[in-house]
Amino acid sequence: MVDQVSVFSDAHKAVVKLLNAWGVELMIEVDFPPYRVDCYLPTLHAAIEIDGPQHSAKRDRIRDQKLFTQYSLPVFRIKATQALHPKYWRNRLVEFYEEFVDSAHERWHQCRDETPWL
Repeated sequence: MVDQVSVFSDAHKAVVKLLNAWGVELMIEVDFPPYRVDCYLPTLHAAIEIDGPQHSAKRDRIRDQKLFTQYSLPVFRIKATQALHPKYWRNRLVEFYEEFVDSAHERWHQCRDETPWL
């Protein structure tokens, strides 16, 4: 299991607050070993990651690929510097939702044995 200390930044709080206001069902800080995602959207079987300055594009691409391969979990990324300004990412989030909503149930069933906590 992931063993790390989580710091819930202002950017994370802002995104969670907005998603809640928009009626998006979400779980915070969910483990998908060996990783932990910032937000998990169960109805979409997808993750949202808020990328602070410590994030590396190359490392994140590899991580996202592994999450999709092992858990059929697509990842939507929001830059921490844009988290407080949904005009920069809300339309992309809608497109992400539309891309993955039809396959959500099937993707979740592909990994349900590996994710009994969901």
